[in-house]
Amino acid sequence: MHYFKSVTDSSANNIPISQLSSQTASIEFRNTSAVSADRMVVGMYELTYPRQFNFSGESIFEFELPASPEGKNLVIDQFNAGGVAPVLYDLTNGWRITAAVLSPTQVRIVLPPSSVARKLVLISMQSDRIRSVSGFTTRNFVNCGLAANQADYLILSNTHLYRDANGVNQVAAYQQYRSSAAGGNFNAKIFDADEIIDQFGWGIKKNAFGIKNFVRFAHQRFARQPKYLFIIGKGVELSAYRAGQANPQIEQMNLVPVYGNPASDNLMVSEDGKVTPLISVGRLNAVNGSEVKAYLDKVIAYEKMYQVNPCMPQDALWKKM
Repeated sequence: MHYFKSVTDSSANNIPISQLSSQTASIEFRNTSAVSADRMVVGMYELTYPRQFNFSGESIFEFELPASPEGKNLVIDQFNAGGVAPVLYDLTNGWRITAAVLSPTQVRIVLPPSSVARKLVLISMQSDRIRSVSGFTTRNFVNCGLAANQADYLILSNTHLYRDANGVNQVAAYQQYRSSAAGGNFNAKIFDADEIIDQFGWGIKKNAFGIKNFVRFAHQRFARQPKYLFIIGKGVELSAYRAGQANPQIEQMNLVPVYGNPASDNLMVSEDGKVTPLISVGRLNAVNGSEVKAYLDKVIAYEKMYQVNPCMPQDALWKKM
Protein backbone atom coordinates (compact mmCIF):
# COMPACT_ATOMS: atom_id res chain seq x y z
CA MET A 1 0.00 0.00 0.00
CA HIS A 2 2.74 2.45 -0.99
CA TYR A 3 0.21 5.09 -2.02
CA PHE A 4 -2.59 7.28 -0.71
CA LYS A 5 -5.91 6.18 -2.11
CA SER A 6 -9.55 5.71 -1.25
CA VAL A 7 -11.33 2.55 -2.35
CA THR A 8 -15.00 1.69 -2.55
CA ASP A 9 -15.44 -2.06 -2.74
CA SER A 10 -18.74 -3.87 -3.20
CA SER A 11 -18.24 -7.58 -2.65
CA ALA A 12 -21.53 -9.43 -3.09
CA ASN A 13 -22.43 -12.99 -2.19
CA ASN A 14 -19.08 -13.81 -0.63
CA ILE A 15 -20.22 -14.44 2.95
CA PRO A 16 -21.89 -17.81 3.55
CA ILE A 17 -25.30 -17.40 5.14
CA SER A 18 -24.35 -20.19 7.53
CA GLN A 19 -21.97 -17.79 9.27
CA LEU A 20 -24.98 -15.68 10.29
CA SER A 21 -27.14 -18.55 11.53
CA SER A 22 -26.28 -17.94 15.20
CA GLN A 23 -27.86 -14.43 14.95
CA THR A 24 -24.52 -12.83 15.83
CA ALA A 25 -21.50 -12.23 13.64
CA SER A 26 -18.20 -10.34 13.85
CA ILE A 27 -16.77 -8.51 10.87
CA GLU A 28 -13.00 -8.01 10.89
CA PHE A 29 -10.77 -5.98 8.58
CA ARG A 30 -7.08 -6.85 8.52
CA ASN A 31 -4.16 -4.82 7.24
CA THR A 32 -2.06 -7.41 5.41
CA SER A 33 0.58 -5.02 4.10
CA ALA A 34 4.16 -6.27 4.37
CA VAL A 35 5.24 -2.78 5.49
CA SER A 36 4.53 -2.25 9.18
CA ALA A 37 4.26 1.54 8.79
CA ASP A 38 1.41 1.31 6.27
CA ARG A 39 -1.98 2.32 7.59
CA MET A 40 -5.52 1.86 6.41
CA VAL A 41 -8.78 3.19 7.76
CA VAL A 42 -12.24 1.76 7.15
CA GLY A 43 -14.68 4.62 6.79
CA MET A 44 -17.89 2.61 6.55
CA TYR A 45 -19.04 -0.93 5.94
CA GLU A 46 -22.48 -2.31 5.33
CA LEU A 47 -23.77 -5.87 5.22
CA THR A 48 -27.01 -6.72 3.44
CA TYR A 49 -28.43 -10.12 4.32
CA PRO A 50 -31.74 -12.02 4.31
CA ARG A 51 -33.45 -12.28 7.68
CA GLN A 52 -36.53 -13.89 9.12
CA PHE A 53 -39.71 -11.86 9.41
CA ASN A 54 -39.33 -11.70 13.18
CA PHE A 55 -39.18 -8.10 14.35
CA SER A 56 -38.13 -8.87 17.95
CA GLY A 57 -40.87 -6.92 19.74
CA GLU A 58 -40.15 -3.60 18.00
CA SER A 59 -42.96 -1.12 17.40
CA ILE A 60 -41.15 0.60 14.48
CA PHE A 61 -39.14 -1.45 12.03
CA GLU A 62 -37.35 -0.49 8.80
CA PHE A 63 -36.49 -3.08 6.17
CA GLU A 64 -36.03 -3.54 2.43
CA LEU A 65 -37.35 -5.97 -0.16
CA PRO A 66 -36.11 -6.63 -3.70
CA ALA A 67 -38.19 -5.88 -6.78
CA SER A 68 -40.91 -8.42 -7.49
CA PRO A 69 -43.32 -8.74 -10.45
CA GLU A 70 -45.74 -10.51 -8.13
CA GLY A 71 -47.42 -9.40 -4.92
CA LYS A 72 -46.14 -10.58 -1.54
CA ASN A 73 -48.01 -11.99 1.44
CA LEU A 74 -45.92 -11.09 4.49
CA VAL A 75 -46.59 -12.72 7.85
CA ILE A 76 -44.51 -10.96 10.49
CA ASP A 77 -43.91 -12.39 13.97
CA GLN A 78 -43.08 -10.57 17.19
CA PHE A 79 -44.11 -7.08 16.11
CA ASN A 80 -45.44 -4.93 18.94
CA ALA A 81 -48.69 -3.71 17.38
CA GLY A 82 -50.43 -3.20 20.71
CA GLY A 83 -53.66 -4.72 19.42
CA VAL A 84 -54.09 -1.96 16.83
CA ALA A 85 -53.64 -2.58 13.11
CA PRO A 86 -50.19 -1.19 12.22
CA VAL A 87 -49.37 0.66 9.01
CA LEU A 88 -46.68 -0.17 6.47
CA TYR A 89 -45.18 2.73 4.53
CA ASP A 90 -43.58 1.94 1.19
CA LEU A 91 -41.17 4.87 0.98
CA THR A 92 -40.08 3.98 -2.54
CA ASN A 93 -43.48 3.75 -4.20
CA GLY A 94 -45.37 6.12 -1.90
CA TRP A 95 -47.86 3.56 -0.60
CA ARG A 96 -49.57 3.38 2.79
CA ILE A 97 -50.86 -0.10 3.60
CA THR A 98 -52.85 -1.08 6.68
CA ALA A 99 -51.82 -4.47 8.06
CA ALA A 100 -54.09 -7.14 9.54
CA VAL A 101 -53.58 -8.27 13.14
CA LEU A 102 -53.55 -12.08 13.28
CA SER A 103 -52.59 -12.35 16.96
CA PRO A 104 -51.08 -10.10 19.67
CA THR A 105 -47.63 -10.72 18.17
CA GLN A 106 -48.34 -11.49 14.51
CA VAL A 107 -49.46 -9.28 11.64
CA ARG A 108 -50.09 -9.83 7.93
CA ILE A 109 -49.40 -7.45 5.06
CA VAL A 110 -50.33 -7.93 1.41
CA LEU A 111 -47.86 -6.09 -0.79
CA PRO A 112 -48.61 -5.21 -4.42
CA PRO A 113 -45.93 -5.88 -7.08
CA SER A 114 -43.01 -3.47 -7.43
CA SER A 115 -40.68 -3.05 -10.40
CA VAL A 116 -37.93 -1.67 -8.15
CA ALA A 117 -36.38 -2.57 -4.82
CA ARG A 118 -38.20 -0.78 -2.04
CA LYS A 119 -37.63 0.62 1.42
CA LEU A 120 -40.37 -0.15 3.92
CA VAL A 121 -41.26 0.98 7.42
CA LEU A 122 -43.78 -0.83 9.64
CA ILE A 123 -45.16 1.42 12.37
CA SER A 124 -47.41 0.70 15.33
CA MET A 125 -50.49 2.92 15.47
CA GLN A 126 -50.82 2.87 19.27
CA SER A 127 -51.74 6.34 20.50
CA ASP A 128 -48.62 6.63 22.66
CA ARG A 129 -46.45 5.84 19.62
CA ILE A 130 -47.87 8.61 17.45
CA ARG A 131 -46.13 11.95 17.73
CA SER A 132 -48.42 14.96 17.63
CA VAL A 133 -47.41 18.22 15.99
CA SER A 134 -48.20 20.99 18.44
CA GLY A 135 -47.53 23.84 16.04
CA PHE A 136 -45.59 25.24 13.13
CA THR A 137 -42.91 27.91 13.00
CA THR A 138 -42.62 30.25 10.04
CA ARG A 139 -39.33 30.26 8.18
CA ASN A 140 -38.62 33.17 5.84
CA PHE A 141 -35.67 32.08 3.72
CA VAL A 142 -33.32 34.48 1.99
CA ASN A 143 -33.67 34.42 -1.78
CA CYS A 144 -30.04 33.82 -2.70
CA GLY A 145 -30.97 34.04 -6.38
CA LEU A 146 -31.30 37.82 -6.09
CA ALA A 147 -28.21 39.83 -6.93
CA ALA A 148 -28.67 41.90 -3.75
CA ASN A 149 -28.19 38.74 -1.64
CA GLN A 150 -25.08 37.53 -3.44
CA ALA A 151 -21.42 38.11 -2.62
CA ASP A 152 -17.92 37.11 -3.66
CA TYR A 153 -16.74 37.06 -0.05
CA LEU A 154 -19.01 34.87 2.08
CA ILE A 155 -18.98 35.34 5.85
CA LEU A 156 -20.76 32.57 7.73
CA SER A 157 -21.37 33.20 11.42
CA ASN A 158 -23.83 32.88 14.30
CA THR A 159 -26.00 35.46 16.06
CA HIS A 160 -24.32 34.57 19.37
CA LEU A 161 -21.23 36.41 18.12
CA TYR A 162 -22.97 39.59 17.00
CA ARG A 163 -22.29 41.48 20.27
CA ASP A 164 -18.96 41.91 22.02
CA ALA A 165 -18.47 43.10 25.62
CA ASN A 166 -19.46 46.64 24.54
CA GLY A 167 -22.46 45.55 22.49
CA VAL A 168 -20.72 46.09 19.14
CA ASN A 169 -21.26 43.64 16.28
CA GLN A 170 -17.68 42.74 15.38
CA VAL A 171 -18.80 40.29 12.68
CA ALA A 172 -20.43 43.23 10.90
CA ALA A 173 -17.24 45.22 11.49
CA TYR A 174 -15.25 42.49 9.76
CA GLN A 175 -17.69 42.54 6.83
CA GLN A 176 -17.32 46.33 6.56
CA TYR A 177 -13.54 46.02 6.61
CA ARG A 178 -13.49 43.42 3.83
CA SER A 179 -15.80 45.67 1.80
CA SER A 180 -13.41 48.61 2.16
CA ALA A 181 -10.42 49.43 -0.03
CA ALA A 182 -8.05 48.51 2.79
CA GLY A 183 -9.75 45.13 3.19
CA GLY A 184 -9.76 44.19 -0.49
CA ASN A 185 -12.86 45.90 -1.95
CA PHE A 186 -14.82 42.68 -1.81
CA ASN A 187 -18.57 42.37 -2.06
CA ALA A 188 -18.73 40.83 1.40
CA LYS A 189 -21.95 39.65 3.02
CA ILE A 190 -22.85 37.92 6.28
CA PHE A 191 -24.91 34.74 6.19
CA ASP A 192 -26.35 33.31 9.40
CA ALA A 193 -25.25 29.68 9.83
CA ASP A 194 -28.49 28.50 11.44
CA GLU A 195 -30.59 30.05 8.67
CA ILE A 196 -28.38 28.62 5.92
CA ILE A 197 -28.53 25.15 7.47
CA ASP A 198 -32.30 25.40 7.85
CA GLN A 199 -32.67 26.42 4.21
CA PHE A 200 -30.09 24.20 2.51
CA GLY A 201 -29.86 21.36 5.05
CA TRP A 202 -33.53 20.25 5.11
CA GLY A 203 -34.14 21.77 8.54
CA ILE A 204 -31.84 19.28 10.30
CA LYS A 205 -30.17 20.96 13.27
CA LYS A 206 -26.41 21.52 12.92
CA ASN A 207 -26.36 19.74 9.56
CA ALA A 208 -23.04 20.78 8.01
CA PHE A 209 -24.19 19.38 4.68
CA GLY A 210 -26.48 22.41 4.48
CA ILE A 211 -23.40 24.62 4.36
CA LYS A 212 -21.95 22.42 1.63
CA ASN A 213 -25.16 22.74 -0.39
CA PHE A 214 -25.14 26.51 0.06
CA VAL A 215 -21.54 26.84 -1.14
CA ARG A 216 -22.27 24.73 -4.21
CA PHE A 217 -25.38 26.81 -4.92
CA ALA A 218 -23.36 30.01 -4.65
CA HIS A 219 -20.60 28.62 -6.86
CA GLN A 220 -23.07 27.59 -9.56
CA ARG A 221 -25.72 30.33 -9.36
CA PHE A 222 -24.15 33.57 -8.15
CA ALA A 223 -23.51 36.10 -10.91
CA ARG A 224 -19.95 36.44 -9.59
CA GLN A 225 -18.55 33.22 -8.23
CA PRO A 226 -17.49 33.56 -4.58
CA LYS A 227 -13.76 33.62 -3.96
CA TYR A 228 -13.70 33.09 -0.21
CA LEU A 229 -15.72 31.58 2.61
CA PHE A 230 -14.73 32.82 6.05
CA ILE A 231 -16.39 31.00 8.93
CA ILE A 232 -16.59 32.95 12.19
CA GLY A 233 -17.54 30.62 15.03
CA LYS A 234 -16.24 27.53 16.75
CA GLY A 235 -17.51 24.11 15.71
CA VAL A 236 -17.25 20.56 17.03
CA GLU A 237 -17.61 17.18 15.36
CA LEU A 238 -21.16 15.86 15.18
CA SER A 239 -20.39 12.84 17.38
CA ALA A 240 -19.04 15.10 20.13
CA TYR A 241 -22.01 17.44 19.76
CA ARG A 242 -24.51 14.60 20.10
CA ALA A 243 -22.66 13.14 23.08
CA GLY A 244 -22.60 16.52 24.83
CA GLN A 245 -26.26 17.49 24.34
CA ALA A 246 -26.78 17.63 28.12
CA ASN A 247 -23.94 20.14 28.52
CA PRO A 248 -25.41 23.68 28.74
CA GLN A 249 -22.31 25.06 27.00
CA ILE A 250 -22.42 22.76 23.97
CA GLU A 251 -24.32 25.26 21.80
CA GLN A 252 -21.69 27.91 22.50
CA MET A 253 -19.02 25.42 21.42
CA ASN A 254 -20.80 24.52 18.18
CA LEU A 255 -21.79 27.86 16.68
CA VAL A 256 -20.99 26.81 13.11
CA PRO A 257 -20.74 23.02 12.68
CA VAL A 258 -17.82 21.25 11.06
CA TYR A 259 -18.02 18.58 8.38
CA GLY A 260 -16.97 14.97 8.83
CA ASN A 261 -14.92 13.04 11.36
CA PRO A 262 -12.14 14.05 11.62
CA ALA A 263 -13.46 17.52 10.91
CA SER A 264 -12.64 19.22 7.62
CA ASP A 265 -13.90 22.61 6.48
CA ASN A 266 -12.44 21.84 3.04
CA LEU A 267 -15.13 19.20 2.55
CA MET A 268 -17.80 21.88 3.01
CA VAL A 269 -16.52 23.72 -0.07
CA SER A 270 -15.97 20.74 -2.39
CA GLU A 271 -18.13 18.63 -4.66
CA ASP A 272 -19.48 15.30 -3.41
CA GLY A 273 -16.82 12.61 -3.40
CA LYS A 274 -14.02 15.14 -3.95
CA VAL A 275 -11.65 16.94 -1.60
CA THR A 276 -10.54 19.76 -3.90
CA PRO A 277 -12.16 22.98 -2.61
CA LEU A 278 -14.23 25.09 -4.98
CA ILE A 279 -13.27 28.26 -3.10
CA SER A 280 -10.82 29.21 -0.37
CA VAL A 281 -12.08 28.59 3.16
CA GLY A 282 -10.91 29.59 6.61
CA ARG A 283 -12.33 29.61 10.11
CA LEU A 284 -11.97 31.72 13.25
CA ASN A 285 -12.78 29.47 16.22
CA ALA A 286 -14.35 32.27 18.24
CA VAL A 287 -16.90 31.67 21.00
CA ASN A 288 -17.73 35.31 21.79
CA GLY A 289 -17.72 38.72 20.15
CA SER A 290 -14.64 39.93 22.03
CA GLU A 291 -12.54 37.20 20.40
CA VAL A 292 -13.80 38.36 17.00
CA LYS A 293 -12.70 41.92 17.83
CA ALA A 294 -9.24 40.75 18.90
CA TYR A 295 -8.81 38.91 15.62
CA LEU A 296 -10.11 41.79 13.53
CA ASP A 297 -7.74 44.24 15.21
CA LYS A 298 -4.79 41.98 14.40
CA VAL A 299 -5.89 41.51 10.78
CA ILE A 300 -6.25 45.27 10.23
CA ALA A 301 -2.86 45.97 11.82
CA TYR A 302 -1.14 43.21 9.86
CA GLU A 303 -2.60 44.13 6.47
CA LYS A 304 -1.97 47.84 7.04
CA MET A 305 1.68 47.15 7.83
CA TYR A 306 1.99 44.92 4.78
CA GLN A 307 0.56 47.66 2.55
CA VAL A 308 3.03 50.17 3.97
CA ASN A 309 5.99 47.79 3.69
CA PRO A 310 5.12 45.41 0.81
CA CYS A 311 8.69 44.11 0.49
CA MET A 312 9.22 43.37 4.18
CA PRO A 313 9.65 39.63 4.91
CA GLN A 314 6.62 38.30 6.71
CA ASP A 315 8.61 36.94 9.66
CA ALA A 316 10.09 40.40 10.20
CA LEU A 317 6.61 41.86 9.89
CA TRP A 318 5.34 39.63 12.68
CA LYS A 319 8.25 40.66 14.94
CA LYS A 320 7.56 44.31 14.29
CA MET A 321 3.90 43.89 15.19
